[in-house]
Amino acid sequence: MRGVLRADGSRDPTDSQVFRGGGTYIPRPTLAPQENPLPPPPTNYTVTGLNEFTQYEFQVLSENALGKVASEWTVGRTLEDCKCS
Repeated sequence: MRGVLRADGSRDPTDSQVFRGGGTYIPRPTLAPQENPLPPPPTNYTVTGLNEFTQYEFQVLSENALGKVASEWTVGRTLEDCKCS
């Protein structure tokens, strides 16, 4: 995650990484009753602590035993802060 590029070439916030480990998921039936396969990994993540009405860029990196791949950067904008109680 990072802030969008400003006219002066800076970003606020600068690049930061959020790591979400998922373990190993093998989508196959169990072969024996004593096997305890992992559940499917989560497919979403919530970033907290963002400033309201601010644009951020996000990129997803996926890695497994076969290699890794990164998505293109995409822009998202936060809305008004929720004053929920």
